[in-house]
Amino acid sequence: MSLRDSGIVANFTEDAPPLKATKCGRTDCGAIIQAREDRHYIHGEIRKRSPNSTSEQIQFFAIDDRSLNDLLADRKFQGFTCDPAKACPGSLVIEAGSFLGIGTFKTAEVGYLTLLHLIAGRLGACANEPVAVKRMYKRRRTPTDANPNKWVLNRLTSADEHSKILMEANVLFWATSIMNFRYSFIYHFLQNSSKRLPFEIPEIRFVRAGVAIVHDQTTGPTTLKCSISRTYLIEERINESKDGFFKFINNGSAVPLDMTRKDARELSEFLAFTQHVQFYKTKGAVYLSDLQGSMQLLTDPQIMTSPLIGEGAEIFEDGNVPSAFNSFPEQHCCNHICRWFELPELAASVASDARSVISNSYLGR
Repeated sequence: MSLRDSGIVANFTEDAPPLKATKCGRTDCGAIIQAREDRHYIHGEIRKRSPNSTSEQIQFFAIDDRSLNDLLADRKFQGFTCDPAKACPGSLVIEAGSFLGIGTFKTAEVGYLTLLHLIAGRLGACANEPVAVKRMYKRRRTPTDANPNKWVLNRLTSADEHSKILMEANVLFWATSIMNFRYSFIYHFLQNSSKRLPFEIPEIRFVRAGVAIVHDQTTGPTTLKCSISRTYLIEERINESKDGFFKFINNGSAVPLDMTRKDARELSEFLAFTQHVQFYKTKGAVYLSDLQGSMQLLTDPQIMTSPLIGEGAEIFEDGNVPSAFNSFPEQHCCNHICRWFELPELAASVASDARSVISNSYLGR
């Protein structure tokens, strides 16, 4: 399927063709009955596998997928918020002790999400959907332990956790739009070129995600008060045993990491090309890094912004490394994809245009 025919490009450019209609066939009642039986079986297996699971009632706020042009054009879209009007009630099951991983700032555990209202194309589109449940933490050394490398995992206060998770969600909100912008660039280039594309364009995206909030309720003589108890970042779960998990490019360097698998190496080259597109099209203002995940899904990105933007303020988390951003034009090595799409060689001076490009946008605040 060409990019012209795919629905990916159509989501990110007004000039792209409309999505094709899907034909509706005859409903197979036997298949529906079998699906229901399978669902009951799966639920039973989950209960048997996770006797110590915890279940919490949540308010879920999906992270929308919007085009980069929309984000920059309208300030109401320029930051992720937990809008009460868009809250969706549901339940979240977390398997006790089922850590998927522990990163620098977050832990990830196995979970299952069920929303009261299922929305196609979003996280929680099916009942009991497998998810990664992420929470913030900080490391604390044990004063009585002689081992300096031994530490204890401490959770943040409710207020700090809520603030940090919203920042994480905002990073994913912006990163999704910035990453998807590459398909708009590719589509428009192909529209105006007589060259035939000699290689396939990978279809890769960031995980669908949202924020889940757990409220504590306290009853007084005449009132019922609700307060935020816990805040989770909920993400589409990457099946590492099936799809693998790779660190393609870290946030300290523009050089892709060595890959033993050929398909992973090719994808890392494509992601390096997308960084070039982002840096070039924003005139040295922004690019995505810390690119990691499977061959289809990415997670935990870092948005790298020019030190000229925001006057040193923390715009997109702690992982924004100014030295890495400044060295990006010299470190980036154009590959065959960059050259085929006729991207110019990067110059360090291009970063000086950053403030004028987005000084009136969310990034410049």
